[in-house]
Amino acid sequence: MGNILIISGIFWMSVNSLLALRLGLQHHPHVRLLKRLMKQNEYEEFENHRSDWEWKRTVHGHQMLMSLVSIVIGLLVPHMTNSSGLYIYIMGTMLMLAPIL
Repeated sequence: MGNILIISGIFWMSVNSLLALRLGLQHHPHVRLLKRLMKQNEYEEFENHRSDWEWKRTVHGHQMLMSLVSIVIGLLVPHMTNSSGLYIYIMGTMLMLAPIL
């Protein structure tokens, strides 16, 4: 399970890097839109776009952390001699599915 967790973590980290590129490409147009909305006193639309951006950024950050946690736990699995195989299997499965959920 340790090797699978490491591979899964690296896979999700790669996917997350692509999402980061997408967010980075959207950043300047997003900032321009927010400036335009503020000048036009469109505060409700400004807040909707700002909160949407915050949501995307938060999801990106949490996915990256879950990838790193998966890799670290994957490295530790061989040393978890006191844990049952079922526990390690359930924990590993949940860590692999967490970025999707």
